[in-house]
Amino acid sequence: MGCTLSHTKFDRVYLGIGEDGHFASLFPHSWPEQSEEQVILVEESPKPPKRRATLSYAGFVRLASECPVYLLFLGASKQDALQRLQGGKEGASTLPCAFFRDQHFNATIVTDLKEGMA
Repeated sequence: MGCTLSHTKFDRVYLGIGEDGHFASLFPHSWPEQSEEQVILVEESPKPPKRRATLSYAGFVRLASECPVYLLFLGASKQDALQRLQGGKEGASTLPCAFFRDQHFNATIVTDLKEGMA
């Protein structure tokens, strides 16, 4: 299942980042970054619920590339994902939140973590 979105664009986006760097049901190795579908059905999510709909990377490019994006790394369990993002060595296939860094979005990190901030 996939579809294309209308002419709407986001004003701003707030995304909670998971322990493995996922956001919006885009988990490591779960969806090809190069897919053109903008809305996707996730059939086998590693976290409940197993089946869900979400925006794809292409959907985020379409809707959020011109607005502020806030990446929320909240809680000690997000420390590793934040450090991996700041390390700059991983791409979206293994660390999905790196997509916003690599695609030059207007992204801001929001965190309550003191250690590991560059």
